[in-house]
Amino acid sequence: MLHAGCNRMLCCTPAATRCAQAILISGESGAGKTEATKHCLSFLAEMAGSANAVEGQVLQANPILEAFGNAKTLRNNNSSRFGKWIEVHFGSSGAITSACIQQYLLEKGRVPHPAQGERSYHIFYQLCSGEYDKGLGLRAAPNYRFLADSGCFEVAGIDDKEGMHDLLKVRRTGPRPDH
Repeated sequence: MLHAGCNRMLCCTPAATRCAQAILISGESGAGKTEATKHCLSFLAEMAGSANAVEGQVLQANPILEAFGNAKTLRNNNSSRFGKWIEVHFGSSGAITSACIQQYLLEKGRVPHPAQGERSYHIFYQLCSGEYDKGLGLRAAPNYRFLADSGCFEVAGIDDKEGMHDLLKVRRTGPRPDH
């Protein structure tokens, strides 16, 4: 169903129709919105292509968005606590020419006060994960009251060291904001 919707959109590309198109992805926690977004972007990249590999940069932004916007909740270990608006721009040939991602943080209260059994945003645990904390002068997550109060430091299926590694890799090689 997801690919059918993307395919219909591409058959009537903005370059061909001269009008904007939109895909809305919504759903409850754990419904697969983040994965659906990844699939849509991958599909658009595969079908439309680009001269400057911008679609790859959009896909590479995901570790950044997840680190700063996802957290463990009681219902979902990697729950997006933000909304995002992604604009993909197409040239006259139909290829992707640029993209823009705007993020809207939905739960600012999660930063200082995650609920019991939940975690704040992944970035805090990634920074304290043991591989990078020494150089930054940080201690393990249980040493920080705003992280310790929830009692949750590790999450099944989430490797904070690997997440920090991915984040730094994207920082070195990935998307760069236009200034």
